[in-house]
Amino acid sequence: PGDTAVLVRDDGQILASEPPFLDPPPPFGAERPLMQAIGAGRVSGTLMYATTPDDHPVTVAFFRITAYPDLAVAVGRRRAEIMTRWRQAMVPVLLAGLPAVFALIGLALVVRRQQDALEDTLGGLEQRIAERTTSLREGEERLRLALEAGQLGTWETATSSGLSTRSPRAIEILGFQPGVATTPFDDWTARIHPGDRARVLEQWDALVAGRLPVYRVEYRFQSPD
Repeated sequence: PGDTAVLVRDDGQILASEPPFLDPPPPFGAERPLMQAIGAGRVSGTLMYATTPDDHPVTVAFFRITAYPDLAVAVGRRRAEIMTRWRQAMVPVLLAGLPAVFALIGLALVVRRQQDALEDTLGGLEQRIAERTTSLREGEERLRLALEAGQLGTWETATSSGLSTRSPRAIEILGFQPGVATTPFDDWTARIHPGDRARVLEQWDALVAGRLPVYRVEYRFQSPD
């Protein structure tokens, strides 16, 4: 009810209005923000200023009529009315939105705390891994020195492939070809003394099957010579 609409010519003459004027209104003066905007060649826009009769702040939206570029339509509404309608529209949104915003903030804080705790845990884990790696390296070095001092050989056999890998000293002890570190399982079993072979393989099969916790066996071994 408080809105006003006018059809105005670019010289300021008001051709029609809603609500209608009781008496023919005087033309808009060139000092009016609306006429300044039209005079500047603007096609459309929004202006904010105080009306002359009652000094109420208003917002005016205007646009030129495409078919009649010398005519423009301007609609004015009091700022107080705009704010009232804005509050009526926003209050329900805020009532629903603010709890959601606070819930998201709370969730973000929980996630942040969990991330901090995870980072602390990972930091401690990395430290323990580093310490464990250092300890393993030191243990491997001690084992290497002990093996060298005792002139002992080491070997590893993969039960899945049957391939055995031996240290240089183990190759020397068993008489295998120097430089050939990995050989098939059968190359080893074929050189076990026939009198000991069945007993050794029985021990080995029990170990692979999980029936024997420790493989410890003594046997005779035939070197190539």
